[in-house]
Amino acid sequence: MDLIILPGNSLSNKQWAESLKSSLKSHFDSIYIQNYHHWGTDEKFLNLEYELNTLADFTSNFKDYIIFAKSVGVILALKAISDKKLKKLKPSKCIFAGMAFSWAKLQNIDLNSLFKNYEVPTLFIQNSNDPAIPFHQLTEFLTQTQIKSYQITKFSGNEHKYDDIEKLSNLISQYS
Repeated sequence: MDLIILPGNSLSNKQWAESLKSSLKSHFDSIYIQNYHHWGTDEKFLNLEYELNTLADFTSNFKDYIIFAKSVGVILALKAISDKKLKKLKPSKCIFAGMAFSWAKLQNIDLNSLFKNYEVPTLFIQNSNDPAIPFHQLTEFLTQTQIKSYQITKFSGNEHKYDDIEKLSNLISQYS
């Protein structure tokens, strides 16, 4: 089984993803981190279309894989899984930490449509008071969308950070 890590938007997530990869290397056959194009430019935000195409091209040879996504990486994963124009991503499972709900709204991304017909078994990890969307609001949203086969785990925290690599690694290992 392989793991695809889709980090958050900020360049600081590059080191975070490398640390996560290092802690999980014995659990997976291979681990791929999507290093976003804008990390090497002056752009502040990732270009979703560019990253979607990069992800689709790279994963076309993957057979059995899990996606772990953080923040804006969650939105990237959801778009890639639901996009009919791309070679559709078909992960066996997903783990989403820190759903970038407010960012998606600012980008006019309809999360309801991304979850329509969503059937990938998914573990959501959300801080209790994450400013992007608190745990209780995400729980309500997931209930309303009526997606199938998901679990949700609450971390304590008032930030949009998910820096406890050991805790994340343990959850990823258990869920995979």
